[in-house]
Amino acid sequence: MELFVDDLDTAKAHFLANGCKILRWHGKGKDCYIEDPFGVRFNVWEQQTGAGS
Repeated sequence: MELFVDDLDTAKAHFLANGCKILRWHGKGKDCYIEDPFGVRFNVWEQQTGAGS
């Protein structure tokens, strides 16, 4: 599963504050895998804005 967010850093802070753990975090445009407290793993992407999106 993949989630698209407006701001990757804000999302990361939110996930960590709510019991998720980082599996791999390479930053914007790269792999950012999180595991939620129930063991569900997902990738987080920052939504691109502007021309071409």
